[in-house]
Amino acid sequence: MITSLIWITIALLLGLVAVLVGTNLLLVELIVVAVMMAVITAVWPELSLVGQLGLCLAGLLLLTPLLSWFAARASTVRRQQLIGAAGDYAGRSGVILGGSRGVRVQVGGEVFPVRADDHRVLHPGVEVSIVRLEGITAIVRPRHD
Repeated sequence: MITSLIWITIALLLGLVAVLVGTNLLLVELIVVAVMMAVITAVWPELSLVGQLGLCLAGLLLLTPLLSWFAARASTVRRQQLIGAAGDYAGRSGVILGGSRGVRVQVGGEVFPVRADDHRVLHPGVEVSIVRLEGITAIVRPRHD
């Protein structure tokens, strides 16, 4: 029973580190393995320290490809959502803003850094159409050419 509490304490401390420092894949793996070991040692309290360390290593070796796959899949889904959102701005109109932050375009309630698709100078107050987004920069074309 005491070993289960030790493993739970380790998982909680790792979770605290994850909150304070930020999460990465290895930290998530260690937390999952610590929780897994707490359950295993609660069910099998006479498991030796060598056996516990062996199961930890096996858990990490099994979790690494699984969590890597999951992280890659989540990243791909997020990237597709961002690309879809960027495509939603194409064709919308906005107004060029000027000021100390440089030239920007306002589209609805959003403000983006801006560049003309033909690299011409854009002046405040000019109405433009969004051609596409490159990262967070709106590539625009003046509406009345």
